Amino acid sequence: MAVTDWKSIDTVDDRREVGTMLARLSPDDRLSWLGACCDMASRGKPARIFPDWNVRRLTIQARGDTAAARLQLQTVREDFHCLLVAYDLAPARPLELLTRMVRRSSPMLAPPPRLSPPSSGRSGTP
Repeated sequence: MAVTDWKSIDTVDDRREVGTMLARLSPDDRLSWLGACCDMASRGKPARIFPDWNVRRLTIQARGDTAAARLQLQTVREDFHCLLVAYDLAPARPLELLTRMVRRSSPMLAPPPRLSPPSSGRSGTP
């Protein structure tokens, strides 16, 4: 990965957006996404990269514990950034996959109702 690829998403806003998108996924979906990122990073490498055992343990705990879910979210974010830097993972494909997963998991919200101007309670003639 070229330095410019990593630098293109290495801003506070971009990291926050990745965290926001990951937070919209279930713990199991976050683990699946991280596994896909590991598969992408493993291509062309002599050994396959797997998500850390700690992430898998946290995923099981996160199903019923909010604190574990937050810790799992933070761990997935950190592991993703480690894949970018340490394993030369280009960010475009993982972020496209994340976007598709979030769109699939979040139903489209109905547009807000149109507000009509308030009526004055008077007739149109003075």
